[in-house]
Amino acid sequence: MDALPQISMGTAVLLIFAICAAYMFIRGLIRTIVNLSILALSIWVGFYTWQQAPTLAIRWTGETSPLITNGFPILALVLSFVILRKILRLFLTPVSTQQEDFEEPEAQQPLFGRLFITFILATILCLIAAAVLHHITSISEIRHHSKSGDIPNTATRIKKSIETLIPSSWMDKLDPLATQPRIELAKWFASQSEIESKEEKTAEQPVPPILENPELISLAEKGRFSTLLRHPLLTEAINDPTVMKILGIK
Repeated sequence: MDALPQISMGTAVLLIFAICAAYMFIRGLIRTIVNLSILALSIWVGFYTWQQAPTLAIRWTGETSPLITNGFPILALVLSFVILRKILRLFLTPVSTQQEDFEEPEAQQPLFGRLFITFILATILCLIAAAVLHHITSISEIRHHSKSGDIPNTATRIKKSIETLIPSSWMDKLDPLATQPRIELAKWFASQSEIESKEEKTAEQPVPPILENPELISLAEKGRFSTLLRHPLLTEAINDPTVMKILGIK
């Protein structure tokens, strides 16, 4: 006993404080993991619904109603968040009220594993945030083009920064409705002066009906560029080699 080092009261207090702090850190880490998972999944559900909303609006009502194209994705995000929280409470509440030692196995897991899981979830959340930001800046780029031409603005610079960090092949999968050919085609509709110049260049060639579609032209005139970019007819136009050749879009 005499050979054992003596621990002062101050050292003991610090040791107990460190243990409590580590325990609270681990508990907080668990909460962070769960909350990040729910938030990331809810945002992705809302974003995916946002991408499909114009197609659903046309299928349900025959037109791109703003109530569906804008309101339905927000509703999907909120509902998915609430439902996921309810499901989580349904599974955790009965167990956590029965035994206090439920959290002990969790606390005994390696800290490295928890940090790794948190890193993975944070990466997924960052990718989702990057996809949403990429889509928003793409819409802003189209709107800016309709007013000022191809002069770079803040949104364009942010978008280029995102594309520098994330490979284009990844971004095309995360945000398939904001690929560069699709953006260029949306710009064609959004800019009246560009449309006129293109028509002059292609006056001797037959113009495909898709380029004269009244709904797409109306969306551009009304400034509904987000709906224009997501419109299923834009997908049809991109898949038409004749349209892409006439407009010079690769």
